[in-house]
Amino acid sequence: MATRTDLRPRGVEGYTVARDELRALIASALDKSQTSSIKSEVDPESFHPEECIIIANTQGAPALVNTEGVGGFANLTKGSKATIEVWFSIGEYGYLRSIDLPVHDVIALSTSTPHDLADFIRTFGDRLDTNHSLWYNWAKS
Repeated sequence: MATRTDLRPRGVEGYTVARDELRALIASALDKSQTSSIKSEVDPESFHPEECIIIANTQGAPALVNTEGVGGFANLTKGSKATIEVWFSIGEYGYLRSIDLPVHDVIALSTSTPHDLADFIRTFGDRLDTNHSLWYNWAKS
């Protein structure tokens, strides 16, 4: 019997991002930010990024996607100051917020551990399957 994961299209490979290092990068960015609207909301001990992978579309544009299928695209229009939206959870209830980080800094945290997007995004109903479909179609565009 086929599982939900088996029914998803395959062929979009991503690489794990080192989670502890990503957390440190977020903390550093929040600490340096004087105007961040979320700085006051984030207790340094209560936030954490979900496990993430870096994927790319056919033009090589990167995106960061977590196991819920929540993610952000790189904004490459800023040239050498290109950023990527990184989502993270605050507190025990997992209130989600995002912050833009330098894309090259986030990509530098990727490991050599590959994952197929179909396996990486959890299976827990239609929402996650829809998220997989959205990222899969973007990557294939």
